[in-house]
Order: sequence, then C-alpha cells, then structure tokens
Amino acid sequence: MKKDDEFGRVVAKTLAAFALAAVPAAAQGCDLQPDRMSVLIGSDHIGAQGEMNGRNPGLFVSWNCKGFEVSAGAYQNSYDNQSVAGTVSYAVLQKGWFKSSPFLGLARYPEYGELQVVSYGDIVPLVGLQTVVGNAFVQVLPGDQETVDVVIAFGLTFEIGRAGQ
Repeated sequence: MKKDDEFGRVVAKTLAAFALAAVPAAAQGCDLQPDRMSVLIGSDHIGAQGEMNGRNPGLFVSWNCKGFEVSAGAYQNSYDNQSVAGTVSYAVLQKGWFKSSPFLGLARYPEYGELQVVSYGDIVPLVGLQTVVGNAFVQVLPGDQETVDVVIAFGLTFEIGRAGQ
C-alpha cells in the first residue's frame, strides 16, 4: 500500500469516527418528525480532472436538535451513481433569512469511493460550509486536489413539520 493511500485511510477513519460520534450526540432531543426537506439540484466541480456529472437530483430530510442539524438523504452523485449521505451541522451565523453552517458527514460512493484520496472503501468523508439564503442553499466542499479542487452544490430547502408550523 502506498504511503498516500494509508494517510487517506487514516484521515477518513478519523473523520468517520468524529461524524459517527457527532450524530448521536446531536440527535439527542430530536423528534422523529423532520423539520426540513432539501432538494439537491446540481453541482459544479472546479478544477475537475475528468468529466463529472453536474446534475445531482437528491432529497434530504433534516432534524434540528438543540442547535445541531442532523441530515440524511440520497442523491445522484457526480459519477452518475446513487449515493446516500448523512451530515451534522451547526449554525455559526444566523440572521433572519440568512444562515451559515459548517458541516461534516459521510457519503457512500459505490464503486468510486476508493478513487478519492481520502476514503475508506466506498465511504467518503464530507466536510464543508453550507449557506442558506431564504429557500436556496449552497454548499462548498474542498476537494482532494487530485480529482477536484472544490465542489459547489446547490438546491432548495423548505421547512416542514414542527419548524414549518
């Protein structure tokens, strides 16, 4: 195994451990009914090495749990396969209809996870910043600098359940 591969696996395992620990901690005090639904529309891959799919329809549901937002969903990934992902975020800036939140999580990229510099099999860590303005959201995720420099994902988000009442 190459040294870079081993480093990527160590980083992926460490981020996965943080994500797996954060979800139950953040989920305490959550109701079963989600607070928010988000529709992923697409993405742009800045500095991509090769062709990436920019149409990424997907659906996510989120729960607001004592300040943390726990999200889970499925989407068509940039390799034209189906992926599932889970994230945890915390709003560091919120003013009226504007919110900015760093997030971390995990996604499953069947057959393509191991192509990433940081992965554990098909599991890829997600780290980024999400900004919501009204009902629109944009996520910025740093790339691995080998397959892509930066990924910018975007879509629409709506309050449902308790938050929408």
